[in-house]
Amino acid sequence: LFITSAAQTVTAGAVSSAVTVQAQDMYGNLASSSAVVSLTSTSSTMKFDTSATGAFNGTVTSITLSGGTGSFYFKDTTAGSYTITISATGLTSASQTETITAASATKLVITSPAQTVAAGNASSAVTVQAQDTYGNLASSSAVVSLTSTSSTMRFDTSATGAFNGTITSITLSGGNGSFYFKDTTAGSVTITISAAGLTSAT
Repeated sequence: LFITSAAQTVTAGAVSSAVTVQAQDMYGNLASSSAVVSLTSTSSTMKFDTSATGAFNGTVTSITLSGGTGSFYFKDTTAGSYTITISATGLTSASQTETITAASATKLVITSPAQTVAAGNASSAVTVQAQDTYGNLASSSAVVSLTSTSSTMRFDTSATGAFNGTITSITLSGGNGSFYFKDTTAGSVTITISAAGLTSAT
């Protein structure tokens, strides 16, 4: 078996172009075959279909060659590089690595756990990501506003910063960012991060 189409880079949630397959003889010639070709991927979230407008619901796991040729499409929601393997009984299998990239950022997420900090002490870093609708890190340089339900909480971009109230936002780089907080009033406090065009997080 041979994958005759080029490796693809596809946005998360989008459908690939057709992946074309051939059965070939030992010299690389197209060989007539009606083999049932199994489709597998190293991504647990990748789905296949025989049409670009298919359901991609996991029910298509193979194609049947006609005259030695066939094609299929794939869709994935998890960013990364994944290997697709095609195999059939009695034929040498073939593999190709496809790349899934994040879709556009739709939401902000605080990726670090909640913290318990003594009054007057600086927190550990609070890490922030812009993510697409599927939870992939999405490239973004958004300006993220920082607010708190505590009137005495202050933010900074460094654990050794002044925490004097002048820092009220951070700018993401590549979709990532971080900040620190300090408060002098005991209690449970909610921090909210927000940016234009993105769903906020607390």
